[in-house]
Amino acid sequence: ARSSPKPKLSNKDRERARRRDELEERITQGEAEVKDLERQMADPAFYQDPAVWKAAVARLETLQGEIARLYSEWEALGS
Repeated sequence: ARSSPKPKLSNKDRERARRRDELEERITQGEAEVKDLERQMADPAFYQDPAVWKAAVARLETLQGEIARLYSEWEALGS
């Protein structure tokens, strides 16, 4: 049996697919960085230097906000 050819995507659809792929990559990278920060923060020794942990907490909060924004944009693009 022959498979039917895939319909050609319009430029708009290709752009949406490209943007979704880009967003997925950025979300994956952000989630990996969050996981790494959380791993570091699980070590009590991490909190010995207030400047280090305060910067890490600020970065974590920034990443969480960015990831939420990226997910919202990703969802708005639909499947």
